[in-house]
Amino acid sequence: MRRSSAVLIGLLLTACSSPPPSNPAVTTVLAPDRESGRRLAGKMLTDTQLMTLGAQPEDSPIPFMRTETTKFIPLETCRPELSLSTMVNNAIQAAWATPGQEPMTVNQTVAAYDGIPAADAVAEIEQALSCGQHETKYGTTKIEGTATLPPPDSIDRQYAFCDVSLVPGVPGTCYLLMAEGAYATVVTIFDSKSARDQLAKIAPLVAASLSKA
Repeated sequence: MRRSSAVLIGLLLTACSSPPPSNPAVTTVLAPDRESGRRLAGKMLTDTQLMTLGAQPEDSPIPFMRTETTKFIPLETCRPELSLSTMVNNAIQAAWATPGQEPMTVNQTVAAYDGIPAADAVAEIEQALSCGQHETKYGTTKIEGTATLPPPDSIDRQYAFCDVSLVPGVPGTCYLLMAEGAYATVVTIFDSKSARDQLAKIAPLVAASLSKA
């Protein structure tokens, strides 16, 4: 069962007043202003980097723009809400996928936080996953444990883990969270039997992109 990036947008951009559209519009406007958009896009993985893993772009970048009725949800945790998510000014998401009999989809979100170190937001997410098992829109998910990765020198905080769905037919997922300065990123790898191995390959690429000036 393949979960496309269009479906995951529902996790990242949640409107309080009404549910998100089933097919969110794809736009090249990356953030509320052009300079912020360039900065966010510059901290994302590139198509060239993902090509080394055999992945190709799946969607054009999709922006998040904070409004009074919109919440930013980096990923589902044991808590219904994350308090520091309200400090996100803008964010952007993109997706890549590999063709073939063992498909892999990579989603990345980069967010800019206002007034706090992004490392605090990653720490909050880590704490919010301490329950070990929680409900998602796909059913019950059990966290298999953290993934050990070398800590990059240029990154303020890093956390990686994998989970397994207790629903038959729903694949497990691995996650990589990094923070540097005011920016944090969440990279999701799913639909792949080798997701843990892919985390180790993609982590230095994510660190290099996020730490760009």
